[in-house]
Amino acid sequence: KQPSFGVPGEGTKRRWCVGCAKEHPGAASIKANVTAKCQEISFDAFRRVGDLYVKHGRLAEAQHCYERALAVDPNHLKTLHNLGILHDEQGRPAEAQARYDQALAINSSFDALQRVGDLHVKHGRPAEAQDCYERALAIDPKHVLTLYSLGLLHVKQGRPAEAQAHVDTLCNLGDIAAQWT
Repeated sequence: KQPSFGVPGEGTKRRWCVGCAKEHPGAASIKANVTAKCQEISFDAFRRVGDLYVKHGRLAEAQHCYERALAVDPNHLKTLHNLGILHDEQGRPAEAQARYDQALAINSSFDALQRVGDLHVKHGRPAEAQDCYERALAIDPKHVLTLYSLGLLHVKQGRPAEAQAHVDTLCNLGDIAAQWT
């Protein structure tokens, strides 16, 4: 949504931008430039405030901020990813899956694949989880969390030999894996 311009009080000749809450003298003549700049500012502000709300456990407010940020940039991967995490934490797996799928359609990052795999494990879909983890490892074969998650999945499925293969890979990573312990 484009930031709108309004007059804050009677008799004023200045215009106020709702997008950034700043006064812009002569905004009527430079509305397009100001609007573009305010969109950039508002996206970043909404995303950052959303992150702060998450840190303080205010998930409804965080969701609102992330959705406002996505209104400006609907394809921002980190915001889509964060909104997926938020929906999952709120116990709304279908909405989480939709946001992750939206992010994966834009870019199949190992981080998004890891999260989708975790969501599948959480909701009892081990085959889908394994597919996501394996796709993530195809992108980054040394991703510690994904190796660990896939190993854990194999343990839960009663496949110890496959789980051991992932443990061996983790052990061979040395310093990288040590950062996670």
